[in-house]
Amino acid sequence: MAYELANVLAALPISEADDIWGLDPDEFVVVDPQFVRPLDPIPLVGDATLAREKLGWKPRTSFEELIGMMVEQDLAELRAGRAAASRLG
Repeated sequence: MAYELANVLAALPISEADDIWGLDPDEFVVVDPQFVRPLDPIPLVGDATLAREKLGWKPRTSFEELIGMMVEQDLAELRAGRAAASRLG
């Protein structure tokens, strides 16, 4: 969860992070340039159109349901004392 908080704080303008949580991101987020990943040359975005048109495929789980499942799993891991960020290795 600290990883997610760091990402949220890093993505927000400093004034918004301070307004929302009263936190200064500079106190919590340190960026080491040697670990900054270069930008992907092209956006990696999935498109199931071809599978839908050629194979008649359709998803069994909606995007909203998938997000709900992911949140529920994170909450279950938090209740069990495991941080969700530990999966990031």
